[in-house]
Amino acid sequence: MDVSSSISGHQVAHTKAPLRAWGRLLRLSMAPSAMADAAAGICLGFGDPPRVMAIPAPAWWLLISSACVYCSGMVFNDWVDRDQDAEQTRERPIPQGLITSQRALQVGLLLLGLGLVLAAGVHPVTGVWMTSLAALALAYNLAWRGPLRGPFCLAVCRAANMATPVVLAAWIGQGPRTGAFTVCGIYGLFVFFAARLARWEDGEDSRAPREAPRHAMRKAALALVALPVAGLALSVGGASFGLAALLVALLASRNIWRMAEQLGSAPSRNRIGQAAGATLGRMPIASAVAALCCARGFSGPVLWVAAAILCCYPLGSWLRRVFPAT
Repeated sequence: MDVSSSISGHQVAHTKAPLRAWGRLLRLSMAPSAMADAAAGICLGFGDPPRVMAIPAPAWWLLISSACVYCSGMVFNDWVDRDQDAEQTRERPIPQGLITSQRALQVGLLLLGLGLVLAAGVHPVTGVWMTSLAALALAYNLAWRGPLRGPFCLAVCRAANMATPVVLAAWIGQGPRTGAFTVCGIYGLFVFFAARLARWEDGEDSRAPREAPRHAMRKAALALVALPVAGLALSVGGASFGLAALLVALLASRNIWRMAEQLGSAPSRNRIGQAAGATLGRMPIASAVAALCCARGFSGPVLWVAAAILCCYPLGSWLRRVFPAT
């Protein structure tokens, strides 16, 4: 046996393991969805020309800020749960010893600081807004868990993340846009029902799931369809693109509804986990629908931003295979 090649192979494996552990700890597979929220929010807040020309160039920093704050929240989630995970979920990076709790805390604080600095660099109001969002996420990690309170906190965080550029647009005189805030709220409703599924998977809801997970998925599907309906009703964008957004939402919600039917009346924890992952994984599609509602013409940037957001869905699927969710 070639000893040198054996040592080399061991070194490669040793290098890959920490990288994979960091990707799992940061939930890199879901980071594109946080960036998609911010991109959709820019479309909702500023829309197509002529108002889109008023977007401050640093506003696009909010995409990176959102990803940093999101990933820091995921690190804090595992850091807070490290003792519980050592007994119940030992496959996570910290209990496995792949990442020390001290190093995880340091990286979480670094990412949080970077995200808030970037948000403040866009505008003071986005800095304050993102700080409030981060505080809510931290409160969730420390105390605000539970079968209903936890999903509510997560839904508010994701809706607020999407609303960050909308708040910026309103502050600098490009709004306010009531329809844009409404769409953000409906997106939060979609996240709430998707997060409810995860509570049964984690065992946080002590009641027997029975039909409840199926109902939660159906409600998530209906919330997804409600996004473009609200956009059309409130004249957020052009009618033709609103109808296109409705078509995309119907296709995605049809798949969620079909998965709900396949759950059965007494789903196992494993099947609920798969359903939760599939529903949460469709958040970029919901963001793309929200953005597409704002398009008014093929020459405007919103259409292309919506297409880019839609690409986050296959990207997230690929990242889940490389960095499986914990």
